[in-house]
Amino acid sequence: MKILRAYPFCAGAALALSGLSTYTAQASPLPVSFIEPAQTTKLPGLDIGGSGVMEDSVVTGDFNNDGHLDLLIANPFTGFAPILMLGKGDGTFAPGPAIAPSITQYFGGVLATGDFNGDGNLDFAVAGADFAFINMFLGDGKGNFKRTETNVAFQPGQTDMVVGDVNRDGKADIVLKTALGIQVYLGKGDGTFTGGLNTFTFTGRVATSTIKLANFYNSGTPDLVLTDALSQQVVAFRGNGNGTFTQTATAAVPLVPGSVEVGDFNGDGIDDVAAFPEFNIINPAPGQFLQNIAVVLTVPPAHPGGSIGFTTAKYYYGGLAPANGGVADVNGDGKLDLLSSDVLGGTIVIQLGNGDGSFTNTTNYVFPVQGAGMVPLIDAFNQTAVTGDFNGSGKQDIATVIIDTTGGLQSYLSLLINNTP
Repeated sequence: MKILRAYPFCAGAALALSGLSTYTAQASPLPVSFIEPAQTTKLPGLDIGGSGVMEDSVVTGDFNNDGHLDLLIANPFTGFAPILMLGKGDGTFAPGPAIAPSITQYFGGVLATGDFNGDGNLDFAVAGADFAFINMFLGDGKGNFKRTETNVAFQPGQTDMVVGDVNRDGKADIVLKTALGIQVYLGKGDGTFTGGLNTFTFTGRVATSTIKLANFYNSGTPDLVLTDALSQQVVAFRGNGNGTFTQTATAAVPLVPGSVEVGDFNGDGIDDVAAFPEFNIINPAPGQFLQNIAVVLTVPPAHPGGSIGFTTAKYYYGGLAPANGGVADVNGDGKLDLLSSDVLGGTIVIQLGNGDGSFTNTTNYVFPVQGAGMVPLIDAFNQTAVTGDFNGSGKQDIATVIIDTTGGLQSYLSLLINNTP
């Protein structure tokens, strides 16, 4: 098999247009490589539309407790339940038990996992848009799920959801982005939740795109960060430890930020933030035409009890039209890297981390998601990309969902298997 080291489409043009040659990296990260072509598997019951445009439409976890990572994939357009693909541990997947459909799961495009009832088995929640429902499912550790609760949340349009213990009672909670603000469902530890009563709003943030839990204060309480598409900002909140949050910092991130990801990019022990645009290509700043991933580093509080700050955003190449982002150490050097799912280019773009908060900013690591016989740029439309060691090699592989537009709009699971030396 040929090792895929670079994707030639427009690489030279992108470098010239975006001014990448003017950037000097602070370090020389180890290279990264994946097997070419991508490994593709037809997804049962997902006939059209892919996994959707929501931010977390594919999630990983060991849902049948066999020690192998599995994938749970949203099915918002042609089904009323997500699709479970069980990992075999060798980089391949097979369909798992069917999840019972429900009208309340229609257009359910956002997934989040956690142990909601404390039995040691992974559970999940699915949230949609058109019908404004959030459904909770409990897993039995064998790949089977039972819906236990359905809540109503006003969330027309794109939504997002995360799971964490936001009130520090040892039980998994759900944080949901809605049209009215951020809604918190406090877990009771038995698989049920409070009715989202802890809704809070925030002045001037009326177009929240995505949310993530983060560690900004090293307090042991999860903090929160979001992107606001209208004000074009990253907004950080301190977790108060009771399921509520207090706004503490903002950073300007032009280009209509969509997906937000967090990680400690400079090794100072607190999370930094990367914002990926909503399919935007053009950065109007001089010499930064295709620079469309914004990275802001977190500035620690100046004194105990103080608030964090953010540095001015730096921009990196994320492809022709980034849809979603990710953070992982894909080259195994101990430094976090950025992954951009380029829906227009049909590629995964990787910017390798230097460990000091900067990234390589190159087009050397752009990997097609098409399988054998598929057409670049045509068979793609990849959305959420997730990482995990799917074949037991100890390296981070990449999974996403693509649409075969030349083969009847069938959806496929696309896997990039990491073979970095």
